Amino acid sequence: RGAVGFQSRPSAGAEPVPTRYLDAAAALAYRIEVPGTRFAVSPRVGANVMQFGLQTPGKGAGLDTPGVDYRSAWLGVAVDARLMATAQMRLRAAYMPLLHAGAIFASNYFPEGSGWALDVQAELTIRVLPWLVGVVSGHYTGYSLDLAGDQVTAAGAPAAASDRVTGIRLGIRLER
Repeated sequence: RGAVGFQSRPSAGAEPVPTRYLDAAAALAYRIEVPGTRFAVSPRVGANVMQFGLQTPGKGAGLDTPGVDYRSAWLGVAVDARLMATAQMRLRAAYMPLLHAGAIFASNYFPEGSGWALDVQAELTIRVLPWLVGVVSGHYTGYSLDLAGDQVTAAGAPAAASDRVTGIRLGIRLER
């Protein structure tokens, strides 16, 4: 997932600033059909990268915010349910321990920080033609950061922070 033409406002009333956003994942799964039911369960492991950052519009802009560069392991499960011959629902959830957070956990911000995320997704697929599938999905990823260390207390900054990413996707998929 990514965004083209995405903009953020660093503070209320501020001018919009071009923003970079990327969310990519790779996972391995093993599908287990549950005998006598319409269900299948898939344990999954993988990795995820989520990057988010303000692109400074020019000299003197005064934006001193660290770019987000979350890299995490992905441990989860998906459950598939055949609703009818042409429709299927998938529910997926994962725990994502944070392995790297880029500049946020660097020495000039919060060097003793740690974090984790929860990722959930629901997807409905409907086969329109033998080779054409419609897809509707929604997702939520919530990152929770512990900004532990002496620097937090000395700077008067909060001891925790969070980032949330939500979205809805509509699409088509061509299959053979």
